[in-house]
Amino acid sequence: MFSKSGASAAKRSESRGWALIAAALALGFAFLASTSTAKADFIINFDNLATGPSSFAAAGAPQTITQNGATVTGGVVLGNPTFFGDFTTVGSQPNIYATADFGGTTANPTSANILINFGSALNVQTVSGLIFNGLPQADTFTVTAYSGLTLVDTEVYSKVNPNYLTVNYANFTVSGSVLKPITQVVFASSDPTSFDYGIDTIHVKSVPEPASLALFGIGLVAFGSRKLRRKSQNRSL
Repeated sequence: MFSKSGASAAKRSESRGWALIAAALALGFAFLASTSTAKADFIINFDNLATGPSSFAAAGAPQTITQNGATVTGGVVLGNPTFFGDFTTVGSQPNIYATADFGGTTANPTSANILINFGSALNVQTVSGLIFNGLPQADTFTVTAYSGLTLVDTEVYSKVNPNYLTVNYANFTVSGSVLKPITQVVFASSDPTSFDYGIDTIHVKSVPEPASLALFGIGLVAFGSRKLRRKSQNRSL
């Protein structure tokens, strides 16, 4: 039979054991979050591709671009275009992914919407980047994020300057959540029949899969509990 001092010491030891488990669990979560995020985060900037033509007329049919599990559709890759104004100073040279149609008069009309699709396993939380206005008049752009068929975020960038003025672009950001990761981002002009815009330097941020973290935490707690039970049983003998 334990003395009071012995029982107190045992309780203190057990408390320290649980505190160590909690600390290890917190460190484990932090480690997994940092390593998983570092592997999943990436940038889409189209500059690992061959330099595209400088005009829509020379670009041909719409192109599908796949990078790091993301698929970009609805536009074409243009290289060093002169009609996107600030792209030459703030964009990532030489390529931009763009779409345009001027009331059906464009030689090779592309889609009114540029789409970026992500695999659900990426657990995409935020998508941000640059959208450039190629029109000689101001335009408003809508950027919408979906998780499957569920709309999770919509951002509107009003009256972005025409292409002959400075700051003819907007910095966009859309966000999802751990439970509703982004699987698609849709870009749209305010006028679906007359538009000219491009996207560049797309930052994609993710988080670790919740299931992986949960399994890790459960396993660590179970291991710690088993060790503490064994110590407690040994003391009672």
